[in-house]
Amino acid sequence: RKRVEIPFEWQCNLMLVKLRINKSDTLNFILDTGVGMNLITDPKVAASLGLQYIKKINILGAGQGDPLEANVAIGNQIYLTGVRAKGQNL
Repeated sequence: RKRVEIPFEWQCNLMLVKLRINKSDTLNFILDTGVGMNLITDPKVAASLGLQYIKKINILGAGQGDPLEANVAIGNQIYLTGVRAKGQNL
């Protein structure tokens, strides 16, 4: 195993990391260890990535309210500084 230091920004109590999805430009993501899947919350960003969605799922947050419907795209690559993660679901 190699050791990799991943740069991040700390803003408003959130840890932000820069990454790319497939062949995208650099994006800012919130690092949240309590989330089970990578989430893209901005519909414009999601549309610009040209992802191939294979199914829909319902997601719930920690607060109250009805679940939200989300699209799932499988088999993507995520690139962070010094790291490439293959086969990622978004």
